[in-house]
Amino acid sequence: MDQVPDSCVQSIACSCSASSGAHCCKENQDEYQSTGPTQPLICPSPKGLNKPAVFSQAEPNHRRHHLGLSGLMEQEVAAWYIEIFSLLCSVISAIFIVVLLGIYDDTPLESWEFFFSINTVVSTLGVVLRSTLLMAVSAALAQGKWTWFRRKGGPLGLFERIDAGSRGSLASFELILHMRGKHLVSLGALVMVLGSLIGPFLQAIISDVGRLIDVDAYVGNDMNAAIGNSNFFDGGTLTVSTYAARYAKVATLPDFAIAAALYDGLNEAITGRYQNVSVTCMSGNCTWGEHTSLAIRSTCFDISSHLEGTHMEQPNGTTTSSWTTDNSATWMDWTLEHLNLTLSNTAAKWRAANYVSVLQAAVVADPNLTLNFNDSQTLLAAFTTIRADDSSVLGSADWDAAPASAMECGLELSLNVYNSSMVNKVLIEHIVASASQRLPKSWLPLPDFNQDSLHPNGLGVDQGTSEWNPVFHPTFLYRDDFALDSAALQQNITAPFKITQKSIQSTVDFLTSLIQQDSNNGTVKAVTQGDQPALYIYGSPFTLLLFNLTDTNATFNAIARSLTTAIRDLGTSPMLGTTQQWIRYYKVRWAFLVLPLSLILGESSTTKVILNLVLTQP
Repeated sequence: MDQVPDSCVQSIACSCSASSGAHCCKENQDEYQSTGPTQPLICPSPKGLNKPAVFSQAEPNHRRHHLGLSGLMEQEVAAWYIEIFSLLCSVISAIFIVVLLGIYDDTPLESWEFFFSINTVVSTLGVVLRSTLLMAVSAALAQGKWTWFRRKGGPLGLFERIDAGSRGSLASFELILHMRGKHLVSLGALVMVLGSLIGPFLQAIISDVGRLIDVDAYVGNDMNAAIGNSNFFDGGTLTVSTYAARYAKVATLPDFAIAAALYDGLNEAITGRYQNVSVTCMSGNCTWGEHTSLAIRSTCFDISSHLEGTHMEQPNGTTTSSWTTDNSATWMDWTLEHLNLTLSNTAAKWRAANYVSVLQAAVVADPNLTLNFNDSQTLLAAFTTIRADDSSVLGSADWDAAPASAMECGLELSLNVYNSSMVNKVLIEHIVASASQRLPKSWLPLPDFNQDSLHPNGLGVDQGTSEWNPVFHPTFLYRDDFALDSAALQQNITAPFKITQKSIQSTVDFLTSLIQQDSNNGTVKAVTQGDQPALYIYGSPFTLLLFNLTDTNATFNAIARSLTTAIRDLGTSPMLGTTQQWIRYYKVRWAFLVLPLSLILGESSTTKVILNLVLTQP
């Protein structure tokens, strides 16, 4: 009777657990003997129980030996074609993923024109990579149990544990804990466990980031970004009428935009909502860089130290008061001598009627009538206010004892250098530099024009002297444009910045008309009734606002800003900038690709080693 092949006996013996003992092995041998010499023996092959190696009992020993050395080797290699093909598919999928991501990394989202999204394509390739990789590693791990028992042997429980590890991640994880990295099957089990993470990692590998890109550079679009800017201001009207019997009469009207801007500024000071300069920016994101424009700036000074207070005194030298709520009050007058401006509360008729002056205001265009703008070359108007104390009950002793306060605020022509940009439809502007100096050779009387009929008799001034040059002058003379000196900015700017005579004259006349001392509209008064103070305010609309807006500096800053906006919007040379668009770009996070590539490398090593062991096994 033929003998059982050694390899088969070894496999059968190793399949018997310790509990089965020799009985199990004998049953297997008896089963082989009962088949007789004409029946083939089906023996588990090194590739697994599903792919048996068939030996005919009629074959001679040398035939079986030849089949074991050459034919068996070819049969084993052929049995691994599917696994090798799966491994190649996973490698090719990984290459496609790397190439695809490399091409579209840091490119706009719009550059992807395929029907399916790039995430869908990568996910599909990832499914192919994962399924083929796990197919190959599962087969390699299944072969690992045969390799293990062929070389070392062991209990049947270990055989079953390795076999289960080739079928699922949880069993593979248990196999890793059991083997503790002592055999190559541990590497295959690790690939099985980590293979389930390929999908999430590939989902996380593609993200996107946003950037502001110049539209012209990106799509060749000719959209222009523009912002209000002015280097020449010509607004308002000026009419000169001459008569032989009297001096010339000059009538002016301010530009409507200038007049409206002043009241807009007061409204802005109340509400805190500012009107921005005109902007054209289709995308809501634009840049203009630094640009220079005509502007009006405000500067305020506290001149309370120049106030002089006086009490009302009767002829006998005693101080009296007729205030109904507090007879100890003495009532004060506060005076600025350089303007002869007085906040008066000592007049008997007002005291008898219980009227209290709470604010006195004046406006001048002559720098010589100011305390802080004597040297200004560009002053349009200076506003001075005297404000009574408002922290105590009007007319009380505390109110009377508290000092008044005084402010002087000037509005001057200036050049401002702006750095402008718009981000998400919000305009952001910063004043980089500012200067208020007149160009020396500007604002001179016209040399070729007969002006004898315009100035009073006896006024003798030479052309080019200081009397001809200030913005304010007591007589009217035809002059050339007022030019601001851009060299004072130290910004290497050569463009001229000019304002016509009618623009300056009409604006100055408008500002100085806001407060008329002769008509008593520069005073704000309060009146009380009985013992309960009830405040009723009398005065011009402008002075009422000055009284209600206690932050004088902020008020005139708002006025100057609004006037500047009007001048910039009236300019004929808006500043052109660059339109920007928010573009989303693909961003590949290459670190998430390390895991899939490492698993492919690990599986390739595992398959190669196991295949070498199978092919070199005697």
